[in-house]
Amino acid sequence: MAKIIDNISFDALGYMFDFELRPRATIISGDTGSGKSFFCHCLKEASNDPENRGRFSNFVLFEHNLEDIESIRQKKDKVIIIDNADRLLADNAGLIEHIATDYDNQYIIIGRRLYDIDVSPNHHATVKEKDGKFTLDYKWNVPGWY
Repeated sequence: MAKIIDNISFDALGYMFDFELRPRATIISGDTGSGKSFFCHCLKEASNDPENRGRFSNFVLFEHNLEDIESIRQKKDKVIIIDNADRLLADNAGLIEHIATDYDNQYIIIGRRLYDIDVSPNHHATVKEKDGKFTLDYKWNVPGWY
């Protein structure tokens, strides 16, 4: 089983990100301009900062390339971030099923509307920003829902 990280915290471009993550998969959805893709952009900036050398080495980011998305099946012990997932995973039931049953990786799945990923409602969040600090707001936190 993949090592599960509890949170991602970093500073980039003058903003602070402090995302509490759920086990195995965190689904981040929301409207255009809510900060979902900005998180990915800032994470790339933070990972290129020499002060963070190696800190994000087990992270894999998929943003645009439909051809590369299939390589998820070969990943192990990674934190896999899929931005624009509503587009990248559209019409790919096999890959969605792989993600739902993959215990070798942890996922952060980002998109506007994500209803086809089989995870607990407790794992669905939206991005919130206040005074330059971005956090995740979980809609549900019901005991017993995994």
